[in-house]
Amino acid sequence: MRWKLFIVSAGLAAIAPFEVSGAESANSNGYYQKPSGSSSFTQYSGCGSPACGVPATGYTAAISQLSFGSAPGSGPGNACGRCFRLTGSADPYSPNYSGPFNSIVVKVTDLCPASGNEVWCGQTTSDGENQYGMPVHFDICEDTGGADAFFPSDHTALTGSYEERRVCILLAEWDWLRDRPVMSASRLRRRDIPWTIKNDPQKFAQLIRVVGEVHGRTIVQHLRGFQLKAREEINKVLRSASKQTAIDSKSSSGPGRHKYDISVLEPMAFISRHVNVLDLWGSSCKSFFVDRAGNMISIFGHYA
Repeated sequence: MRWKLFIVSAGLAAIAPFEVSGAESANSNGYYQKPSGSSSFTQYSGCGSPACGVPATGYTAAISQLSFGSAPGSGPGNACGRCFRLTGSADPYSPNYSGPFNSIVVKVTDLCPASGNEVWCGQTTSDGENQYGMPVHFDICEDTGGADAFFPSDHTALTGSYEERRVCILLAEWDWLRDRPVMSASRLRRRDIPWTIKNDPQKFAQLIRVVGEVHGRTIVQHLRGFQLKAREEINKVLRSASKQTAIDSKSSSGPGRHKYDISVLEPMAFISRHVNVLDLWGSSCKSFFVDRAGNMISIFGHYA
């Protein structure tokens, strides 16, 4: 009966703005960190030691210094871990090129410093746009496949737009939970949850592919039901353990004659406490994406 439940929320809220010359308003921390807008894109290799300090699988990118949230050598900026959908729309080197263009979701793991990269990442508080008129730049990592997925053949620099995706992730490894009201692959075929089958080739993590989605409120209601069930089970175990203690205390053979395994208490209490976090997600995450890799289920939700 070994399983784990992890709940993680990635993404940052917008902060009160102030003015930066030559661009739209920036955040109060002095960095330009708007959730959406215009941007430029290039590609780079050698992404194994990113400024955020944590290499990641899936599509990743470095973001321009003015948006990173930290100066070079000062550690991870608060843009680290944020996810953005990038969409190309033009090639500044080939203005007559009309596409096709692609769109991918990347996680920010690295810094594109202004020094030495003035053309693309030279935005400052006094001049908030790079040489192509963009307030934000993404340098997409080649090593994890993002550059190949994003750039058309023979095109290595683009301009376009970005939009933040705040990602909610629920990972579960289970055995006895397989038939309980938490996420399992069979739920894709159940009528009680209105799944929409997806076939998104993008991998958010190694060997993981999006196969379905469901409305966020639906999943929250579903897990609330599980939360109530978990609490009932916890109370049942506690009552049984209490009764058994009374029996053991009267037994001539002493404690332990009728042992009751209460190791289930810890994981069930964990779920009972932490499923509440999803209440916040229900009003914010429009959809949840469900992936499958072996016996691990991942639920990805995004802000619309």
